[in-house]
Amino acid sequence: MTTNTNTTNPMTRSEVIAALEGNQGLAGANLSGADLSDLDFMDVDLSGADLTGANLDGAIMINTNLDGANLSGADLIGTNLIGAHLNGANLSGADLTDADLTEALLMEATLTNANLTRACLNDTLLRKADLTGANMRNAYVEGALANHATMVNTCLAGAEMLTISLVGANLTSADLGSATLELADLTSANLSGAYLVSADLFKANLHLANLSRAELICADMHNADLTGTNLTDADLAGAKLMYANMRNVDLTGANLTDADMRNADLTGANLTDADLTNVDLTGAKQS
Repeated sequence: MTTNTNTTNPMTRSEVIAALEGNQGLAGANLSGADLSDLDFMDVDLSGADLTGANLDGAIMINTNLDGANLSGADLIGTNLIGAHLNGANLSGADLTDADLTEALLMEATLTNANLTRACLNDTLLRKADLTGANMRNAYVEGALANHATMVNTCLAGAEMLTISLVGANLTSADLGSATLELADLTSANLSGAYLVSADLFKANLHLANLSRAELICADMHNADLTGTNLTDADLAGAKLMYANMRNVDLTGANLTDADMRNADLTGANLTDADLTNVDLTGAKQS
């Protein structure tokens, strides 16, 4: 049974509780601005619901269907959204600090300027999601699938992103300082102007990625795949590039001062106007 979704006025907390106790669906319901904190919405259908500005602090939304729901400006601090369906949902400006979105589905969701500080998005589906300007500082995004996602100006500083897939993602000017991206797949991703100082990119796949003008000072990219990568005018001072596959990489105008490139494969690399001061090229292949 589904509640009447044609009502003009938003449902009150007591009305929502009554609907939940009666096992009534809430698809398309008007819940804007409602206090829904600490309520249990596990397995409830809230698809297409209006939850703008709603307080869902501490709510349980495990496996909740929120596809197409409007959660813009909602308070979701510490909310349990494990396995929730949020495909096409609007979460712009929502506060998801410390929220658990493990294995949630956020395909083509809008999270512009959302606060995801310390949020857990492990194994989450974020394909084609828009995270422009979102704050994901110290978030956990291990194993997430975020191919073709938009993360322009997104803050991912200190984020744990092991084995994440960001194929074709747009990370222009994103802050990835000290982020962990070991074994990440960034094939054809756009990281132009991104901040990756002290980032961990061990064995990351950056094949054909655009890292022009990126700041990679002291970044760890040993054993990384940088074949065909665009690193023009990038700052790689002190970067660790041991055993990296850098075939056909474009390092035009790049700063490689004090970089460690021992045993790297630089076959076909373009080093025009690159600064190679104190670079360690011991054992590097440069034919």
